Amino acid sequence: MSDGAYNSGVNTRVRTYAQWRADRLANAAWMELVERALPAYERRRPRDAKEAELLRQRGTPERLIGPNRQD
Repeated sequence: MSDGAYNSGVNTRVRTYAQWRADRLANAAWMELVERALPAYERRRPRDAKEAELLRQRGTPERLIGPNRQD
């Protein structure tokens, strides 16, 4: 049973595309700082060879594919 709190005005914000674009531009400098502060992601878990090949065909960067699993 819901008490209606979930559907309150806080959870039903409506944003237009123009508002989204304006926010995106305003936050670009902040996102740049965050991205520079974090280390680049590199996958370390082995991945299935077929899956890795599919990702390469789709243009996925090698650092996101990670090593191939030795079966």
